Amino acid sequence: KLGSLKPDNGNDVGIVGIWTGGDNGLNGRDTGPVLESFELIRTVLDFPDLAFHLRLITATAQAVVADDRTTPERAAIWGAGRVAGQEHPELNCTLIDLPELFDRIDVERLAEIVRMENLPGEIALRGADIHTRRLNPLDLGLCEAKTLPLTPSINTSYRLTQSTPGSIEDLRFEMKPATRPGPDEVVIRVRAAGLNFRDILTALGKLPVPSRRPPSFGWECVGEVIARGDGVKHVNTGDVVMGMLPATMAGSITAKADLVVRKPDHLGIEEAATLPVAYMTAHLGLVVRGEMSAGDRVLIHNATGGVGLAAVLLALRVKAEVFATAGSPEKRAYLRELGVPHVMDSRSLHFAEEIVEKTDGMGVDIVLNALSGSAMTASMSALAPHGRFIEIGKTGMLGHELLDLHRFDNNRSYHPIDLAQFIQERPARAGDLLRTVVEMASDGRIRPLPYKVYQMGHAQEAFRYMAQAHHVGKLVLVDDGASIPVHLGENDPVIRPGGTYLVTGGAGGIGRFLTRWLLERKAGLVVVTGRRGREETALDTCPDGKVKYIQADVTDREAMEGLFVDLARENKPVRGVFHAAGVLDDGILLSQTADRFRRVLEPKTTGARYLHEITRDRDLDLFVLFSSVSSLVGTAGQASYAAANAYLDGLADLRRQEGLPVTAINWGPWEETGMTTDEHAADRLRRQGLRSIPPEEAGLLLDRILRRDVHRVGVIPLLESAGDTWIGRMLAPDAGAERTEVPIRSISKAEAGELPADRLHAYIEEYVIESICRIVELAPESVELEQTWRSLGVDSLMAVELRNRIEAGIHVSIPVETLQSETAVSQTIDSLFEALKATSRN
Repeated sequence: KLGSLKPDNGNDVGIVGIWTGGDNGLNGRDTGPVLESFELIRTVLDFPDLAFHLRLITATAQAVVADDRTTPERAAIWGAGRVAGQEHPELNCTLIDLPELFDRIDVERLAEIVRMENLPGEIALRGADIHTRRLNPLDLGLCEAKTLPLTPSINTSYRLTQSTPGSIEDLRFEMKPATRPGPDEVVIRVRAAGLNFRDILTALGKLPVPSRRPPSFGWECVGEVIARGDGVKHVNTGDVVMGMLPATMAGSITAKADLVVRKPDHLGIEEAATLPVAYMTAHLGLVVRGEMSAGDRVLIHNATGGVGLAAVLLALRVKAEVFATAGSPEKRAYLRELGVPHVMDSRSLHFAEEIVEKTDGMGVDIVLNALSGSAMTASMSALAPHGRFIEIGKTGMLGHELLDLHRFDNNRSYHPIDLAQFIQERPARAGDLLRTVVEMASDGRIRPLPYKVYQMGHAQEAFRYMAQAHHVGKLVLVDDGASIPVHLGENDPVIRPGGTYLVTGGAGGIGRFLTRWLLERKAGLVVVTGRRGREETALDTCPDGKVKYIQADVTDREAMEGLFVDLARENKPVRGVFHAAGVLDDGILLSQTADRFRRVLEPKTTGARYLHEITRDRDLDLFVLFSSVSSLVGTAGQASYAAANAYLDGLADLRRQEGLPVTAINWGPWEETGMTTDEHAADRLRRQGLRSIPPEEAGLLLDRILRRDVHRVGVIPLLESAGDTWIGRMLAPDAGAERTEVPIRSISKAEAGELPADRLHAYIEEYVIESICRIVELAPESVELEQTWRSLGVDSLMAVELRNRIEAGIHVSIPVETLQSETAVSQTIDSLFEALKATSRN
């Protein structure tokens, strides 16, 4: 039909080709769209006497902004289009991608763009922005470690830690080897761990940690003894115990047996986890140090937290007169329901006046203090002669706040308590204290505290909830057997020893390489699939029982589903998938046919989709797609191969968007396999500036890549002569064009100096408001710039994290006190703006 458009006068006519997503029956959802585009390109090429400007237009073919959802079969069009642009520059081919929900405005902008003469080769329209593509160098050493799901076993465990204290968002789990107990030790499989205020302070960088060691979290747990030393007699393997010891937010811990006691039978695991820290601290403070007795007047601050609530219950039990503070009307109402006669606001200093008034000027006999600054001073003013001031707060002590000793005349005394130090330096006495608490729980003198449960893998949510002071009683992290997202360390195995791994296309050179690579890393079983018979696979040199070859086509869904079911039935569930199946049939577009195109597409596209769908609900560590550099740069002569691999790239984006494990590697040519086995192909690659990759180098790179949290990586080895080739120019640092009007999210001081004043101020305002919404949990519309920080309900912990976040994003220091003051938010934004302007100029 295009031929009929040629005008009688012979002048050139420009034609725009648009793919609309319609189904033309060209064989399935994976190959249909790209085959339709191939037919369009071939038709255009059949009219060499016409000068066409080819525009291939898609929707959702590319992942550009955070909420994009990629359609892999449309991503394949871009692989073919890149080759069309290389083979036929006269087509002035441009690839244009629209968002999923494009509207009239997008179409109007599109109509203007397609008429332009000098367009970049690839464009994505998202909102008001026009994006173009750039390939950026990647330093794997700077990438985040990969997260793998780990189910603790006798050989492997995990622990909660931080790379750098300062933000709850940096909490993460790391793998740690299981340990053997010493003669006086036990190994406990942790089932539940209590979260304490000390953990929050540690996460926010407010507590010192040992140098050269990452911080650890958790001071109490309930779990099962899985091993014990020869000298341990009071607990046996299999006993469920309670422990008071450091680093309990872990899969398993090794502990001194003196700090472990059997759990009372009538208590559940979560109930028991509420007892150790709260009741040991309250008992040590009120009973041991404070010598509390009936009739004593006792002031308990933050009385709805774990320690505070335990102290309230202990004080009520001995018939002390309780004065309690809490930070919200709901919490104060809860205390009244418990029978506390005097309930006051901890966020106001009026509690001291109320106490003096209610006690006829005498004050209280015991203060259990967790406040600092002026609130701490007010608490001291309410202490009666012979009174005992029990300090359990950390902020004042760590800040070395000065005490007026005149407040401790008339036999008043000051007792700071650090339970963690007590446990580490006086373990025998700490063990006695734990046994006292357990005995009290056993005979009903104390009861479990109210609690809220979080799965261990959701530790960040629990920390955030406590930091925002929403909780009453305890927060308990529970390991219920679900897998834990563990960050790989440099020495952690990326291949699970003894695990089962699937390699598709295993009869090919790359498949054989992968089989050996997996076995070298102690895989228990490598299942290899291919369309050829076993006698053709050259896998017989592998160890018996370690490799299982199955003649099956990866595009046969029924066969692949049966394979996974059979392995699960044999208790050999697949831990990782390596999709290396593929077919080569190179040829320029002018010589290609739809059948040849389809033959190359299907093993990669249909096979990848089936593997994706079959494993979507399975607990995989790895889902590795062997893609090719051809899809990134559009290697001439490889339109079908580029399209097939571009599908894999799009599938990698989709799996990432769905939160599924995936790594797609766009490999350059390998030695002794694939394209370079043909001498003419090898010569062509050298002319293009590419060298081939030796298998041993590929193995080292594969190991490094799979350790990092990157879902798409190109491995493109260039010759020194590559700078003068089109590939070298594409990979040059200044290649590509910048997108326009990109919203700012994080900038350096140098970038700040280059921004216009109004853009810089807008950035700071947006960043501060986003930080408030994230940390204080407010909707953006509820934040008014003229509000004060105090009116927003920012407490000390929130202020610390806000300060850390603002300094990280804006590079300007700000006092924590400002974020709890009567200063308006707008005033702080203006101050940050002036400070950033000044520093960026310098």
